Amino acid sequence: MTSAHPFIILLALLTGCGGTTSSGSNAGTGGSGSTTCTAGTVTLQVVPAAGTGVQWCMGQPGGCSSNWLTIRDSSGDLVLSNSCTTPCDTCMMMACPNACAIPSELSAQGLTNTWDGTHYKAGTCGASASNCLSPQCAPAGQYTAKVCGFANPAPDAGYGCASASSSVQPTCVEKPFEFPSSAPIVVTMPAQ
Repeated sequence: MTSAHPFIILLALLTGCGGTTSSGSNAGTGGSGSTTCTAGTVTLQVVPAAGTGVQWCMGQPGGCSSNWLTIRDSSGDLVLSNSCTTPCDTCMMMACPNACAIPSELSAQGLTNTWDGTHYKAGTCGASASNCLSPQCAPAGQYTAKVCGFANPAPDAGYGCASASSSVQPTCVEKPFEFPSSAPIVVTMPAQ
């Protein structure tokens, strides 16, 4: 019995996962159910520690997610994306692309995400009480950013971040911040 070539495994990961997330702006995508928040923005940036030997992958190991950022208020984690979810205002199921967003390598320049306060609240809609999400605008105030990544298991291979097992425990760093903010909020991954 032979083992599968790593490229074939990567191809399977890229084509077989459902749903995508993005490391860019989470300002309310997904067709109907989006809103425009006007309180301002905050830019969150994750960078590696200076002189670190760790090559970080940002996202979920062994999964189809490049999402490296969670934002929490006093009530808990906010839902930042409505991808593949039914909007409450139309109650029409969203199509979900058959694509896989693999974790991103963290370069010395870092990764950024600009948040305008858009988040989504769970609810139900229609005669069958389908699960849905409604866009909300976060008020100005104190929030906490949680940034998660893991050490690249194969930094010299082109598929390094995608080759991580789902059993790998990510390393997470939390940082309180004020929303909105004109200055970027910088979160540094540890040197380990």
